[in-house]
Amino acid sequence: MPDRTIAPNTKPFGHLHLPEPTVEILSNGLKLHYYSGGEQDICRLTVKIPYGGEYAGSATPAILASQLTEGTSHNLPEQFAEILDFNGASVNAHASEYFITLTFNTLTDRLTALLPLVAEVLSEPYFDSERLENAKLTAVNNLLTSRRNPAVIASEAIKPFIFGKNHPASIIRRPEDIMTVGRTELQDLYNRMTNPDRIHVMLSGRLTPKAIDTTRTILAGIKPTGNGFDISVHEMHPAKGGERIITPFSESLQSAIVMAIICPHRSHPDYIPLRLAVMALGGYFGSRLMSNIREEKGLTYGIDASLQGMREGSFAAITAKCDKSFTAEVEKETIAEIARLATEPPTGEELENLKLYAMTSLAKTLDTPLSIMGYYGGKLETSYPDNYFNDQQKVIESLTSDKIAEMAEHYLRPERIITSIAGE
Repeated sequence: MPDRTIAPNTKPFGHLHLPEPTVEILSNGLKLHYYSGGEQDICRLTVKIPYGGEYAGSATPAILASQLTEGTSHNLPEQFAEILDFNGASVNAHASEYFITLTFNTLTDRLTALLPLVAEVLSEPYFDSERLENAKLTAVNNLLTSRRNPAVIASEAIKPFIFGKNHPASIIRRPEDIMTVGRTELQDLYNRMTNPDRIHVMLSGRLTPKAIDTTRTILAGIKPTGNGFDISVHEMHPAKGGERIITPFSESLQSAIVMAIICPHRSHPDYIPLRLAVMALGGYFGSRLMSNIREEKGLTYGIDASLQGMREGSFAAITAKCDKSFTAEVEKETIAEIARLATEPPTGEELENLKLYAMTSLAKTLDTPLSIMGYYGGKLETSYPDNYFNDQQKVIESLTSDKIAEMAEHYLRPERIITSIAGE
């Protein structure tokens, strides 16, 4: 038995190697990505279908995603659920800004039995009227419930100042936008977007040659129903900074504070060191904001800062919730910590802890074949640069206090902050 009174030996990570999946373009144009590894007999199949055009920002893609996992014309909802259950499989679906994503999880030896169902979802969905109405009611209830949270109110209010008033991300969805989605709208979007030439399927886990070959064969049989969508990036038109949006909100005892600072695109050479500077500010438990505002002053249970990178650009986001009587003090202390990062950057143990946390987070990508493929799914969604993983390692290893100060001084300037407060 190990002596648990003695800490285990540790050593530096060394160079982290991110494996690359095999990518094949099937005869129908579908892109199949697969990576095999790990010790557990599990696998994940993820389908990513782009959409865009007039559907950007609408409720239709999210409702369509929910209905694609409710049955097909050959396997109605009850049979669809029975097949999943019999094979010990699960499926979930969601719509992001540019893609509808379907994720199937199953045991490796049941993948071949599940693949025909996947093909049916991509060729002959069944939109059940009753389930569609239930899905819309659930979506409306979730929407109304979320708007009792001041953090949601503050986030919605700040988006037009980050993205621009007419950007799809700035659209505030209404219950009627959801309830007016019908079977015709779902079928029209489905018919337009379903083209194998635009679809990416990502398979990972402990794969057998038979599983890969069967996946290849079945997916190659999917026929297009439309032309599909190209990814069209919506240009951001952010505010210059200095704006404060106050939304009175009496339903909560707390205020929510959201601060944003517009930052460079992920392809910019400063993006990674800036991301680490934002991490030092509020990206982990020992960060500046957590240490001061939560631990020392007890003004909030949690406060977070992160650099949000998207296809359009990026912004640093600082979020917190606090008692309404502490709102002004939390805002003041947050601005002070942002300013202090440029004049008193992390040194010594604080800097080493930051680098260790950043490298640990990067290493988690390599935990399993599923997490490795998840990285490539994120690359597809947000368009990481090709060497992004290795570039992060290089920047983390060479990170200095001076570099953090430089990033904070250049980008994280208090006068560039856009602030949204709900509840004050």
